Amino acid sequence: MTQTPASSNVMTSTRERILVAAVEEFGEKGFAAATVRAICSRAKANVAAVNYHFQDKQALYAAVLETIVAEAFEQYPADKDMEPDKAPRQRLQAFVRNALMRFLHKGDFGGNPHALKLIHREVMDPSPAMEKIIFRYFVKVRDQLHGLIRDYLGQDARPELVMRCSASIMAQCNQMVFANKVISRMHPGIPAPIDDVHGTVDHIVAFSLGGLEQTLAREQGNTTPTTPL
Repeated sequence: MTQTPASSNVMTSTRERILVAAVEEFGEKGFAAATVRAICSRAKANVAAVNYHFQDKQALYAAVLETIVAEAFEQYPADKDMEPDKAPRQRLQAFVRNALMRFLHKGDFGGNPHALKLIHREVMDPSPAMEKIIFRYFVKVRDQLHGLIRDYLGQDARPELVMRCSASIMAQCNQMVFANKVISRMHPGIPAPIDDVHGTVDHIVAFSLGGLEQTLAREQGNTTPTTPL
């Protein structure tokens, strides 16, 4: 489709300025407290531009979420380094690294701390817009992790057990990212989790494998830990 270069550039510039400003406004204040007027003021755009490019505030918010999550998955796709012929431990290593780096690529979710705050809000209290993101991007991630867990626990592992193991692994990833500043203040002198991503990945993988080993032993009726606690 042929476009007029001048008008195309102006439209793209205005739309992208609004998106950037919206990430900041929604990240700082949340959806309810953020206003279209404040977003347009940040973007140096007319209020009517939001209606033109996004229809309304709700659609703008959905576009913001889609943009930042899509960029994260473009950088670190769900199947990055997850080839099925790799050993389960290698795939778990890749899975954890991808999960962390989606938040940390270029620092703070694409170099924008406001985006990280916005995603944190959505993790704690998903909006209708996030529901669509979950099914579009994160269901595949969930299925990958469930498959990895079944490689360790057995393909007939109980669904609720697989879910709990999956949630435990993801909780470590989320904690390392969202609580990074608190952790660094509680443990001064020790590198913060996101300042040592490789070390953090190695720890989460080792800790998770230990947990899976103990879980499998319990499921098999062996209540004696295989390693001293």
